[in-house]
Amino acid sequence: MSRPYGGWLARNVEYETIKGDKKSVNQSTLPLRKEAYAATRKRMEAGNVFLYHLAEGRVPSLIKEYTELKAEGCVRAELIGIHSTALRRAQFDDWASSGAGAIVWSPLSNLWLYRETADVVAARAAGLTVCLGSDWAPSGSKNILGELKVADLWNRERLNGTFSDQALCEMVTVNPASALKWGRLLGRVKRGLHADLLVTAKRAADPYRNLIESTERDVQLVMVGGRPVYGTSRLMRAAGAWKPEPIVVDGQSRAISLLIDGVADADMTWKETIRTLEQARRDPAGMAERGAEREPGVTPLRLFPDLPGGQPPAERRDIDLTKVKIGPLDSLAHDAKFFNSLKRAPILDGQLNGLRVYYRRA
Repeated sequence: MSRPYGGWLARNVEYETIKGDKKSVNQSTLPLRKEAYAATRKRMEAGNVFLYHLAEGRVPSLIKEYTELKAEGCVRAELIGIHSTALRRAQFDDWASSGAGAIVWSPLSNLWLYRETADVVAARAAGLTVCLGSDWAPSGSKNILGELKVADLWNRERLNGTFSDQALCEMVTVNPASALKWGRLLGRVKRGLHADLLVTAKRAADPYRNLIESTERDVQLVMVGGRPVYGTSRLMRAAGAWKPEPIVVDGQSRAISLLIDGVADADMTWKETIRTLEQARRDPAGMAERGAEREPGVTPLRLFPDLPGGQPPAERRDIDLTKVKIGPLDSLAHDAKFFNSLKRAPILDGQLNGLRVYYRRA
């Protein structure tokens, strides 16, 4: 995507307009360059939220990223720090004194990469809002329901149950909406708000515990802005889904609706999407060539390899794509392959072995 859009299959926050005329969230995965601070501060002063991969890692020297942001006037209530694993109570207190702010906690990815995770107890005690995110596919959960279980496990086994079930569920509903300054639009089941709704099967009497324990097999219906986008065929039909297609997730038959009349980017069915991804996987060179021939005004496919050293990425035109090998598409659910990977990971040292229990059917 190279242009903003409103809620579709999910709300991609840095491109989301919520039916407005412009986006209100900016982000950076890599450390800001010196010349970028002023523009970032100006957008925050205008009310835009800034999502920033902040102090991700274990070494104390990463706190420098925070002090640089502070020196440039970018530690504000509009700042949402993704990970923030190197920060301590002193930084959280200083940050909250600016009018508060928020962090995004990704415990699975943090533990997988660094063997420790953010001090969310200290962050909340300082007055920051704590949100939950599943991070990226290589080291994160399959989806936010999965990450909710990691947070619950860690809360019980390592945080002495500091967070209630309701508090954990607020990390994926109310808290993100508030942190993004979308609280008057999203995050609650309330008259007048956009109907971003999740319906699950009943696994527990308490609604918060039920959400925590729900897995992919329990998801019955997902609505974005009142539009049914995924769920059982029966509920999708009842909700008036537009051209739903069959899909199988974790062995369960479901339906998905990707097409939206009048939306330029919502023009591919699920079947076409999977076929296109498989074409790109098998023939990346051919896909890049075809991407360069797309209609005028649309950004062509360009290659920016990830640079772990924190340097700004640069476009590469010298890579022979005919030699690039892309693995098979991953599953959409937490399956045996996923849990076996957790079990084999030496850095985890068994810390997340209890996660599999959530997925055992009663």
